[in-house]
Amino acid sequence: MPGKHFKAVYFLLIQFVILLVAAGCGNEERMKEGTALIQQTDPPALDVRSTTYQKDGLPEKVKKEVAGIDGIYDVAVVQNGKKVLVAYKVNHMRRFQMKKIEKEVNTHLKKRFKDNEFIVSSDYKIFLETVRLNEMLMDQDVPKEKAKKKFKDIESLQKEMT
Repeated sequence: MPGKHFKAVYFLLIQFVILLVAAGCGNEERMKEGTALIQQTDPPALDVRSTTYQKDGLPEKVKKEVAGIDGIYDVAVVQNGKKVLVAYKVNHMRRFQMKKIEKEVNTHLKKRFKDNEFIVSSDYKIFLETVRLNEMLMDQDVPKEKAKKKFKDIESLQKEMT
């Protein structure tokens, strides 16, 4: 009789351990999703028209200028002719000052780079789309027309949100 009781407890213990392991493994994906907003990606600043990364080009200068502003910790920049798409992330504690930061970014960029038109956004969706466009441009075999279309899509998405 004591053997049956021992087997039942042993069986329940094994099931409990399996359940714990399965629950622990499934939680890893949620952790990645939850921290995606605060992780820094630091994508290179690129030009839609160029197939190579230019360390001293306009997109890189814009990126350095915006990254130097207090409260901003990640910047993605893509240029298409005279239009420059600038998406950035704001530190969590500075979220209440987003309008002020956006105004400061616009002022800095218009003062320093007078000949260009800037599309500036702190929206996370715009940031993600800009990073995806950056990744597309890093993949050298993407047609310029497709990259320009994606740029225009992000531009129209930004206009919808404002």
